[in-house]
Amino acid sequence: MSKNTVKLLSAILVLIIISGVCVFASGDGECVNPYLARVVDGASVLDESERENLESIIGGIREKYKFDIVIVTTTDLGGKNEIEYADDYYDYTGYGYGSDYDGCLLLLYLGEYNAYRISTEGYGIKAINDRDISNLGEDIVSDLASGNYYDAFRTFSYDVRDLVSESKNGSGKSSSGMNLESLPANLGIGAVVGLIIALIVISVLKAQLKSVRPQPSAGDYFVNGSLMLTGSYDRFVGSYVTRVRIKDDSSSGSSSTHRSSSGRVHGGGGGRF
Repeated sequence: MSKNTVKLLSAILVLIIISGVCVFASGDGECVNPYLARVVDGASVLDESERENLESIIGGIREKYKFDIVIVTTTDLGGKNEIEYADDYYDYTGYGYGSDYDGCLLLLYLGEYNAYRISTEGYGIKAINDRDISNLGEDIVSDLASGNYYDAFRTFSYDVRDLVSESKNGSGKSSSGMNLESLPANLGIGAVVGLIIALIVISVLKAQLKSVRPQPSAGDYFVNGSLMLTGSYDRFVGSYVTRVRIKDDSSSGSSSTHRSSSGRVHGGGGGRF
Protein backbone atom coordinates (compact mmCIF):
# COMPACT_ATOMS: atom_id res chain seq x y z
CA MET A 1 0.00 0.00 0.00
CA SER A 2 1.48 3.33 -1.07
CA LYS A 3 1.99 6.29 1.25
CA ASN A 4 -0.61 8.27 -0.69
CA THR A 5 -3.18 5.52 -0.16
CA VAL A 6 -2.46 5.44 3.58
CA LYS A 7 -2.86 9.21 3.80
CA LEU A 8 -6.13 9.01 1.90
CA LEU A 9 -7.58 6.31 4.14
CA SER A 10 -6.49 8.24 7.22
CA ALA A 11 -8.28 11.31 5.91
CA ILE A 12 -11.45 9.26 5.39
CA LEU A 13 -11.30 8.01 8.98
CA VAL A 14 -10.87 11.55 10.28
CA LEU A 15 -13.89 12.71 8.27
CA ILE A 16 -16.01 9.93 9.75
CA ILE A 17 -14.97 10.84 13.30
CA ILE A 18 -15.45 14.58 12.78
CA SER A 19 -18.89 14.05 11.25
CA GLY A 20 -20.03 11.99 14.22
CA VAL A 21 -18.60 14.37 16.80
CA CYS A 22 -20.14 17.44 15.14
CA VAL A 23 -23.58 15.87 15.03
CA PHE A 24 -23.19 14.71 18.62
CA ALA A 25 -22.07 18.09 19.89
CA SER A 26 -24.89 19.91 18.11
CA GLY A 27 -27.38 18.22 20.44
CA ASP A 28 -25.80 19.77 23.51
CA GLY A 29 -27.77 22.93 24.20
CA GLU A 30 -26.62 26.06 25.92
CA CYS A 31 -28.14 27.96 28.78
CA VAL A 32 -31.05 30.06 27.53
CA ASN A 33 -29.84 33.19 29.33
CA PRO A 34 -26.85 32.84 31.69
CA TYR A 35 -27.01 36.54 32.59
CA LEU A 36 -30.38 36.42 34.34
CA ALA A 37 -30.42 36.59 38.13
CA ARG A 38 -31.10 33.15 39.58
CA VAL A 39 -32.05 34.52 43.01
CA VAL A 40 -34.95 36.96 42.74
CA ASP A 41 -35.79 38.15 46.25
CA GLY A 42 -39.04 40.05 45.82
CA ALA A 43 -39.99 39.45 49.45
CA SER A 44 -36.65 40.86 50.72
CA VAL A 45 -35.81 37.92 52.97
CA LEU A 46 -32.09 37.89 52.10
CA ASP A 47 -29.33 40.41 52.57
CA GLU A 48 -26.98 41.21 49.69
CA SER A 49 -24.17 38.87 50.79
CA GLU A 50 -26.60 35.96 51.16
CA ARG A 51 -28.06 36.59 47.73
CA GLU A 52 -24.59 36.78 46.16
CA ASN A 53 -23.50 33.56 47.87
CA LEU A 54 -26.56 31.75 46.55
CA GLU A 55 -25.94 33.10 43.06
CA SER A 56 -22.39 31.76 43.27
CA ILE A 57 -23.52 28.33 44.45
CA ILE A 58 -26.17 28.08 41.75
CA GLY A 59 -23.79 29.35 39.08
CA GLY A 60 -21.29 26.63 39.90
CA ILE A 61 -23.96 23.95 39.75
CA ARG A 62 -25.30 25.28 36.45
CA GLU A 63 -21.84 25.36 34.90
CA LYS A 64 -20.87 21.85 35.99
CA TYR A 65 -24.13 19.99 35.53
CA LYS A 66 -25.74 22.04 32.73
CA PHE A 67 -28.85 22.39 34.88
CA ASP A 68 -30.60 25.61 35.88
CA ILE A 69 -31.71 26.40 39.44
CA VAL A 70 -33.85 29.44 40.24
CA ILE A 71 -35.05 30.77 43.61
CA VAL A 72 -37.87 33.32 43.71
CA THR A 73 -39.51 34.96 46.74
CA THR A 74 -42.63 37.10 46.53
CA THR A 75 -45.47 38.55 48.57
CA ASP A 76 -47.82 38.86 45.60
CA LEU A 77 -48.85 36.06 43.24
CA GLY A 78 -50.63 38.44 40.90
CA GLY A 79 -53.92 36.58 41.00
CA LYS A 80 -52.33 33.21 40.30
CA ASN A 81 -51.83 30.20 42.54
CA GLU A 82 -48.36 28.97 43.44
CA ILE A 83 -48.27 26.40 40.63
CA GLU A 84 -49.17 28.89 37.91
CA TYR A 85 -46.85 31.56 39.26
CA ALA A 86 -43.82 29.25 39.54
CA ASP A 87 -44.31 27.69 36.11
CA ASP A 88 -44.96 30.98 34.34
CA TYR A 89 -42.06 32.73 36.03
CA TYR A 90 -39.69 30.01 34.84
CA ASP A 91 -41.09 29.91 31.29
CA TYR A 92 -41.61 33.56 30.49
CA THR A 93 -38.48 34.93 32.17
CA GLY A 94 -36.27 32.71 30.06
CA TYR A 95 -34.74 30.16 32.41
CA GLY A 96 -33.59 26.65 31.57
CA TYR A 97 -30.62 24.89 30.04
CA GLY A 98 -30.67 23.56 26.49
CA SER A 99 -33.56 22.98 24.13
CA ASP A 100 -35.57 21.18 26.85
CA TYR A 101 -35.10 24.01 29.39
CA ASP A 102 -33.53 21.67 31.96
CA GLY A 103 -33.85 23.03 35.47
CA CYS A 104 -36.08 23.75 38.45
CA LEU A 105 -37.45 26.72 40.36
CA LEU A 106 -38.18 27.13 44.06
CA LEU A 107 -40.89 29.68 44.83
CA LEU A 108 -41.37 31.08 48.32
CA TYR A 109 -44.65 32.90 48.83
CA LEU A 110 -45.13 35.04 51.95
CA GLY A 111 -48.54 36.67 51.72
CA GLU A 112 -52.04 35.73 52.86
CA TYR A 113 -50.48 32.41 53.78
CA ASN A 114 -46.95 30.99 53.64
CA ALA A 115 -46.17 28.42 50.95
CA TYR A 116 -43.40 27.02 48.80
CA ARG A 117 -43.59 25.49 45.34
CA ILE A 118 -41.00 23.52 43.37
CA SER A 119 -41.39 23.55 39.59
CA THR A 120 -39.30 21.24 37.38
CA GLU A 121 -38.86 21.14 33.63
CA GLY A 122 -36.88 19.20 31.04
CA TYR A 123 -34.31 16.97 32.68
CA GLY A 124 -35.52 18.26 36.03
CA ILE A 125 -38.68 16.17 35.66
CA LYS A 126 -36.56 13.02 35.33
CA ALA A 127 -33.94 13.86 37.95
CA ILE A 128 -36.40 15.12 40.59
CA ASN A 129 -39.39 12.81 40.87
CA ASP A 130 -42.41 13.13 43.15
CA ARG A 131 -40.70 11.35 46.03
CA ASP A 132 -37.68 13.66 45.68
CA ILE A 133 -39.98 16.69 45.70
CA SER A 134 -41.42 15.50 49.00
CA ASN A 135 -37.94 14.94 50.46
CA LEU A 136 -36.78 18.37 49.32
CA GLY A 137 -39.76 19.91 51.08
CA GLU A 138 -38.98 18.06 54.28
CA ASP A 139 -35.39 19.29 54.14
CA ILE A 140 -36.28 22.98 53.89
CA VAL A 141 -39.66 23.47 55.52
CA SER A 142 -38.38 23.75 59.10
CA ASP A 143 -35.88 26.47 58.09
CA LEU A 144 -38.56 28.27 56.11
CA ALA A 145 -40.95 28.18 59.07
CA SER A 146 -38.16 29.49 61.36
CA GLY A 147 -37.26 32.29 58.97
CA ASN A 148 -33.87 30.78 58.13
CA TYR A 149 -34.41 31.41 54.45
CA TYR A 150 -30.78 31.48 53.40
CA ASP A 151 -30.12 28.09 54.99
CA ALA A 152 -33.25 26.67 53.33
CA PHE A 153 -32.24 27.93 49.89
CA ARG A 154 -28.68 26.70 50.25
CA THR A 155 -29.90 23.27 51.36
CA PHE A 156 -32.29 23.18 48.41
CA SER A 157 -29.54 24.05 45.93
CA TYR A 158 -27.17 21.38 47.18
CA ASP A 159 -29.93 18.77 47.39
CA VAL A 160 -30.89 19.46 43.77
CA ARG A 161 -27.24 19.25 42.77
CA ASP A 162 -26.96 15.81 44.35
CA LEU A 163 -30.13 14.56 42.69
CA VAL A 164 -29.07 15.76 39.25
CA SER A 165 -25.56 14.36 39.66
CA GLU A 166 -26.89 10.97 40.73
CA SER A 167 -29.41 10.87 37.91
CA LYS A 168 -26.98 11.87 35.17
CA ASN A 169 -24.22 9.55 36.33
CA GLY A 170 -26.62 6.63 36.32
CA SER A 171 -28.74 7.39 33.25
CA GLY A 172 -26.28 7.85 30.42
CA LYS A 173 -26.21 11.62 30.55
CA SER A 174 -22.84 12.99 31.51
CA SER A 175 -22.17 15.84 33.91
CA SER A 176 -21.09 17.93 30.93
CA GLY A 177 -24.68 17.88 29.71
CA MET A 178 -24.13 15.56 26.78
CA ASN A 179 -26.80 12.93 26.36
CA LEU A 180 -24.91 9.68 25.97
CA GLU A 181 -28.13 7.82 25.18
CA SER A 182 -28.23 9.62 21.83
CA LEU A 183 -24.59 8.87 21.08
CA PRO A 184 -25.22 5.75 18.93
CA ALA A 185 -27.75 7.58 16.74
CA ASN A 186 -25.60 10.67 16.36
CA LEU A 187 -22.47 8.71 15.58
CA GLY A 188 -24.53 6.62 13.16
CA ILE A 189 -25.46 9.73 11.21
CA GLY A 190 -21.84 10.82 11.21
CA ALA A 191 -20.76 7.36 10.04
CA VAL A 192 -23.23 7.51 7.12
CA VAL A 193 -21.80 10.86 6.04
CA GLY A 194 -18.29 9.49 6.29
CA LEU A 195 -19.30 6.31 4.46
CA ILE A 196 -20.64 8.27 1.52
CA ILE A 197 -17.35 10.13 1.28
CA ALA A 198 -15.45 6.85 1.58
CA LEU A 199 -17.47 5.22 -1.24
CA ILE A 200 -16.71 8.11 -3.54
CA VAL A 201 -12.99 7.88 -2.81
CA ILE A 202 -12.95 4.08 -3.15
CA SER A 203 -14.69 4.33 -6.51
CA VAL A 204 -11.94 6.63 -7.71
CA LEU A 205 -9.25 4.25 -6.43
CA LYS A 206 -10.95 1.24 -8.02
CA ALA A 207 -11.02 2.94 -11.37
CA GLN A 208 -7.23 3.30 -11.18
CA LEU A 209 -6.64 -0.44 -10.67
CA LYS A 210 -6.53 -1.36 -14.37
CA SER A 211 -4.26 -4.39 -13.88
CA VAL A 212 -6.49 -6.23 -11.43
CA ARG A 213 -9.17 -8.55 -12.90
CA PRO A 214 -11.48 -11.10 -11.24
CA GLN A 215 -10.65 -14.79 -11.88
CA PRO A 216 -13.24 -17.22 -13.31
CA SER A 217 -12.92 -19.83 -10.53
CA ALA A 218 -11.85 -20.12 -6.90
CA GLY A 219 -9.09 -22.54 -7.90
CA ASP A 220 -7.17 -19.72 -9.48
CA TYR A 221 -6.70 -18.21 -6.02
CA PHE A 222 -5.55 -21.50 -4.40
CA VAL A 223 -1.91 -22.66 -4.31
CA ASN A 224 -1.71 -26.45 -4.80
CA GLY A 225 -0.23 -28.34 -1.86
CA SER A 226 -0.61 -25.45 0.54
CA LEU A 227 -3.30 -27.18 2.64
CA MET A 228 -3.24 -30.78 3.87
CA LEU A 229 -5.96 -32.12 6.19
CA THR A 230 -4.70 -35.18 8.10
CA GLY A 231 -7.67 -35.71 10.39
CA SER A 232 -10.55 -34.13 12.31
CA TYR A 233 -12.64 -34.80 15.40
CA ASP A 234 -15.25 -33.18 17.70
CA ARG A 235 -14.79 -33.13 21.48
CA PHE A 236 -17.61 -32.30 23.92
CA VAL A 237 -16.15 -30.13 26.66
CA GLY A 238 -19.19 -29.25 28.75
CA SER A 239 -22.05 -26.81 29.21
CA TYR A 240 -23.06 -24.09 31.62
CA VAL A 241 -26.06 -21.87 32.36
CA THR A 242 -25.78 -18.13 33.06
CA ARG A 243 -28.45 -16.47 35.18
CA VAL A 244 -28.88 -12.69 35.13
CA ARG A 245 -30.93 -10.86 37.75
CA ILE A 246 -33.33 -8.32 36.21
CA LYS A 247 -33.33 -5.08 38.19
CA ASP A 248 -36.72 -3.97 39.41
CA ASP A 249 -37.09 -0.22 38.91
CA SER A 250 -40.66 -0.06 40.14
CA SER A 251 -39.54 1.64 43.35
CA SER A 252 -37.46 4.30 41.62
CA GLY A 253 -40.30 6.82 41.67
CA SER A 254 -42.13 8.76 38.99
CA SER A 255 -42.96 12.37 38.25
CA SER A 256 -46.45 13.81 37.91
CA THR A 257 -46.61 16.39 35.13
CA HIS A 258 -48.90 19.11 33.81
CA ARG A 259 -48.81 21.84 31.17
CA SER A 260 -48.28 25.48 32.02
CA SER A 261 -49.96 28.40 30.26
CA SER A 262 -47.05 28.43 27.79
CA GLY A 263 -47.84 24.87 26.78
CA ARG A 264 -44.63 23.45 28.21
CA VAL A 265 -44.56 20.41 30.50
CA HIS A 266 -43.68 20.82 34.17
CA GLY A 267 -43.39 18.59 37.19
CA GLY A 268 -43.26 19.69 40.79
CA GLY A 269 -44.95 19.96 44.13
CA GLY A 270 -45.07 22.03 47.27
CA GLY A 271 -46.89 22.86 50.46
CA ARG A 272 -47.72 25.43 53.09
CA PHE A 273 -46.03 26.12 56.40
